[in-house]
Amino acid sequence: MTRSLLVAGLACLLLPAGGVADLIYFAKGGEAQLSSKVEGEAVVIETPGGPRSFPRSDFLAIVPAPSVETEWQNRKAEADKAGTVEARFAAAWWALENGLTPEALGALEELRPRSWDHSPTLRALAAIDGLKAPCPDPDLDPIRARLRPLKFREARSAHVLLLHQTSDGEAKERLEVLERVVQTFLVSFAAQGLELSTPGHRLVSVYFAEQRDYVHFLKTVEASPFVDTQGYYHPNLRAVFAYDTRSGEEQKTGRRAIANRKRNGAPASDLARQDLLLDLDWRGTDLGIAAHEMVHLLTAETDLASRVDSLPFWLHEGLAAQFEVVRGGRWAGFGRVNDRRLPNWRTIRPLPRLVPLLKDTGFGHGYRRDLYAESWALVYFLRK
Repeated sequence: MTRSLLVAGLACLLLPAGGVADLIYFAKGGEAQLSSKVEGEAVVIETPGGPRSFPRSDFLAIVPAPSVETEWQNRKAEADKAGTVEARFAAAWWALENGLTPEALGALEELRPRSWDHSPTLRALAAIDGLKAPCPDPDLDPIRARLRPLKFREARSAHVLLLHQTSDGEAKERLEVLERVVQTFLVSFAAQGLELSTPGHRLVSVYFAEQRDYVHFLKTVEASPFVDTQGYYHPNLRAVFAYDTRSGEEQKTGRRAIANRKRNGAPASDLARQDLLLDLDWRGTDLGIAAHEMVHLLTAETDLASRVDSLPFWLHEGLAAQFEVVRGGRWAGFGRVNDRRLPNWRTIRPLPRLVPLLKDTGFGHGYRRDLYAESWALVYFLRK
């Protein structure tokens, strides 16, 4: 049997007849976590940018799994059936860990009349109440002075001010993620016994369209050692900065490869596959960076560590890495394994050693992939 027939046979065997599918494996390489359904000889995948249709033969396998929203509904129903505050809090905590922040906060609000003797719920509700207070803009003059002559548009949520150079739709998507990170950070820490200060002003996130402008900015603010990073928290300006990684070499190389294959007559569905995978990689990178850097800002602005040196660097970076998980173009909360950090950690040679990490050996000299992976793994282990 030829490989093409084998792939087609596996695809027909493993594709569900319809409904939600979570783990998608393309026959020519690449995988994703997206909802899909079979329509005749086509598979329609729901992507962040809208539905995309592919021939059934393009897939090696699609493994059905409930969406996080479906699992939440099941967990909530079971908790409501149990009827105890503890069970309903556990369901709300699961939603919070998995990025369903509005659902989690709504479930906690439902517990308000019955939470008088359940301390985690009481603390979480106090944090929610703090988030309801008015949150004005900070003084932007020092930041604007550093950004001139570049122009930025503004977008706002309840607790975040985004200065951006992207489309309104992409800005809205980024802002929604950042708002969820802020709310999740405060409520989750409160529930675990660390009742932090609610920021008294919107938190500023700056998003450059071009990598070169980001690099130039870092050089002008005496942060040259960090020009190889994709995001940066500036403790004096009290803001975070990142750039659209589509302007970076990796994404540009991928786009050029697609354009070259199109000129050479490559099949349209194959080009669509590459484009989808590249788009998901971009969203995973950029939204993950946005969340990571916002956690650095939150750590300072909530007084968890009002000074950078109040906590070791491995804890700063490891904590921020918990929040950077994006799956299927969607922010996935802080409770899951980090799909990007885990492969890096597994390939570290020689094997990671604990004592140098605890002594912050190697930090302060720009981005070091393995060191950040070690930090993520240690904090993930301690949390779990």
